[in-house]
Amino acid sequence: MKDSKEKGAIAVIGGGISGLLPAYYLSKSGYDVKVFEAKNTLGGWIVTENSEVAPLEWGPNSLLVTEDWKNLLRELEVSPIYVNSKLRSRFIWKDGRKYELPLSPINFLTSSLLSASTKWKLILSLFKAHKVSEEDLSVRDFFGRIFPEDVVEDIINPFLGGIYAGDDRELSAAACFPILFDQIKGGSNLLRALRVIKSGSKHRARPASFKNGMRELIEALKSKMLPKFCLGSRIVNIEKGAHRRWRLECETESFEFDALIFATPAVTTSEISRGILDERDREFLKSICYQDMMVWHTVWKKPDDFQPGYGCLIPRREDMKILGSLWVSEMFPSRFASGLLVSAQFYSGERIPKDLEVELEVLNRILGTTGAPILSVSKRLNHALPQFGLGHRERVAELRKRLPPNVFVAGNYLDGVGLNSVMKTTQELIKSF
Repeated sequence: MKDSKEKGAIAVIGGGISGLLPAYYLSKSGYDVKVFEAKNTLGGWIVTENSEVAPLEWGPNSLLVTEDWKNLLRELEVSPIYVNSKLRSRFIWKDGRKYELPLSPINFLTSSLLSASTKWKLILSLFKAHKVSEEDLSVRDFFGRIFPEDVVEDIINPFLGGIYAGDDRELSAAACFPILFDQIKGGSNLLRALRVIKSGSKHRARPASFKNGMRELIEALKSKMLPKFCLGSRIVNIEKGAHRRWRLECETESFEFDALIFATPAVTTSEISRGILDERDREFLKSICYQDMMVWHTVWKKPDDFQPGYGCLIPRREDMKILGSLWVSEMFPSRFASGLLVSAQFYSGERIPKDLEVELEVLNRILGTTGAPILSVSKRLNHALPQFGLGHRERVAELRKRLPPNVFVAGNYLDGVGLNSVMKTTQELIKSF
């Protein structure tokens, strides 16, 4: 960071987590930061609704507490609730029943999820160098060169659906799995590539939430931050001002800043950066597709024979609308009344159902429940998750190279959709100040 006498005024445009994180760190370092948010609330997609039965998340249900997150939570004086340490199982739905995802060598050998021939091919794939010469491949094509088809269809596909809610035939492997892609492209076998990925993690990150839900993180950031907030402020125009500063105009007043951070969704950044970003980059931002989502929360009396676990993912070839079911009360039992099963179901794009009565029958089979839930609440989230198409990583790199001096971009459309990716993007961004 620069000496305090050199520090100036920074405008952060966007009050979601992608804007709040750099705003927090830069204000803590002595910069005069102002956050502009078009809505009247901060936090973006991090929304916790306190129902009469249980707190419900309409955005992320948890975050992986890496060292950066651990340090931040300590500064914010927020105590994370870590995932139930006794929880082990994750399930895959196949042929009308749940199969436990094998996570250890012994479970792998004894699991009936994969056939004996598929297991043997999978073992061989660990030691084989896989030919990848292209600059990018779809996730489906990339993993299809490494794993047997059953592994791609029954494990990789639902795993991708659980993260990006997208189509593995269209998502970019280089953007979604950059380290693995580069290792395989560089000639490493899968075993060596996985070791490189593991060595890059200083400690094992654990999923966590908070007593009052993920919204507690936003409230803590807001209460601890020094910057000023301009809520309900729509940006009308941004242009170069005097002395290499930037003039930002809202509907009611104007400001001048030494630096700009665009922390809005890709298409919004494209719209408000006219005359600032290169036209090629504005067109790229405009072209990034966002997937619509639907989240369906259900609360049940937990069946006596319920199999505990994180949840269940559903492969595309099962021809079901549901992407997966997350068993939140199993993950964070201290947040919920004893004896309840609180689950969150996820749907995306064309798989968003019109009739939840039909989906209720499906969900009863997955959960082992009967009848109607105690609570059933659903919400459609339009333009929820950015989709990383082929060439995405290369075009993001070009965008960053062409940014004007003292102009920066932040957001989950850059390096990854998860909160950990947003944190990594933030840590790299603040090094520029």
